[in-house]
Amino acid sequence: MSPSQLKVIGEAAQSGDWLAVSAIARAANFIGVALADLLHIFNPSAIIIGGGVSRTGPLLLEPMFTTNAKSCHEPWLSGGFNPAPGGFWR
Repeated sequence: MSPSQLKVIGEAAQSGDWLAVSAIARAANFIGVALADLLHIFNPSAIIIGGGVSRTGPLLLEPMFTTNAKSCHEPWLSGGFNPAPGGFWR
């Protein structure tokens, strides 16, 4: 998908389009599992989420964090995500 297509999906989701919201929720689940894998392998001190669709905020982040918490085998790995100044999450 091109960045312009992702922007359209993000805007549609923010407007309440159920198909766009479903697409973002599905993507968020996959991203949450991928983040759990990264946390288990590298144990980074910060993870920066960016890009056009990430601007949908809670539509992406809430299901992503929920899936991440379920996918982490160590509870302490998934508990440190908090919004930080500048729009970064750690």
